[in-house]
Amino acid sequence: MKRAKFWGLVGAYSLDFFVIFVVGASLLSHLTFSGSSLLGFQVEQLDGDRLIPVLDLFLYIFCLLYFFIFEGIIGNASPGKMATGICLSKNNLVWWRVLISYLIDAAILPLSFFIALNTQNMWTSGDAVADGMTGFFISLAGCIFYFSICERFFRKSFGKKLMGLQVVRKEEIK
Repeated sequence: MKRAKFWGLVGAYSLDFFVIFVVGASLLSHLTFSGSSLLGFQVEQLDGDRLIPVLDLFLYIFCLLYFFIFEGIIGNASPGKMATGICLSKNNLVWWRVLISYLIDAAILPLSFFIALNTQNMWTSGDAVADGMTGFFISLAGCIFYFSICERFFRKSFGKKLMGLQVVRKEEIK
C-alpha cells in the first residue's frame, strides 16, 4: 500500500486547522461581543492574561470535536483530508476508536504546547494577546507536523496506533 505523501498531509492538516481557526475565531468573537460565557467564564470580565488560556482551551476542545465529528461520525476523512485524497482506512473504523485515538493524541500534544509556550518567551512583546497568539501559532505548527510526520512514516499517530486505525490514500479504499 502506498503511504500518504508528507506534503499532502501537511496541506490536509493546514486546511483543517485553517477551517478550525476561522470557525473558532468567529464563534469566539460572537461570544465576546454578545457578552456570553465561555466554558463557564464571563468573557467580558477576562483581561488579556486570563483570556488567552480560556481561548486556548476552547480551541483545543473545538479542534478535538472537529476531527471526531468528521472522521468518526460523518465519514472517514476531515475536509482537509478529503481535499487531498487522504482518509482513515475503514478497517476498525468505529466512532469510539476515533474519539479515543484523538484523546490519546490530545494527551501527547500538550507537550508541544508546553514547549511552545516556554519558547515564546524569546519573542515576548509585553502584550498578552500578541504573546498568546505567538504561542498559539507555534503550537499549531507543532500539531500539523506531529500528525504529518507520524502519519507519513508510520501511517498513524500514536493514538491511532493504539486504536488500530490507519491513514491511507483514498484510492486504496476501493
